[in-house]
Amino acid sequence: MSLFSRLLKLHGGIIPLEDFFTELVAHLFSTNKEIHAHGRYLMYARIPDKWWCGLGFRLNTSSSTDYPIVYLTLELDPSSPRRAAIIEAMNKICKQPEWKGYELDDSRAWSRIVFGRSLQSFLGEEDQVAAIQKFFLETLDAGGHCPPYTIANREE
Repeated sequence: MSLFSRLLKLHGGIIPLEDFFTELVAHLFSTNKEIHAHGRYLMYARIPDKWWCGLGFRLNTSSSTDYPIVYLTLELDPSSPRRAAIIEAMNKICKQPEWKGYELDDSRAWSRIVFGRSLQSFLGEEDQVAAIQKFFLETLDAGGHCPPYTIANREE
């Protein structure tokens, strides 16, 4: 079942369809400070040693007519005690196609790596939600093919 079909089921015909979608988008914007401040909606997990992983979407793209970007980001605090090892792993991951690194050479800045895809690329899928979940899992796995910094192997 498509995402659109699922939303229509939730709608239930109670209010006009255009009002339903307006309310849905308004609710997302009003309840999430990340959308207001950064144009993104993320689920994230903090990782020991002052870094985190986020999965979500970015609204502010290069053009206002572009589809949002579905993406994964790993971000590292400049004060991380394991910064050198994590930056080394991030650099290795960025050698893979389509991964982008930011501020990896600036020890005073938050560093991050990102892998994303336009939401439009998922619209042809029968189940867009499953396709996006698969994208996130495959993206996490792709980062794991490099010898990354892992929590299990970190020095205490």
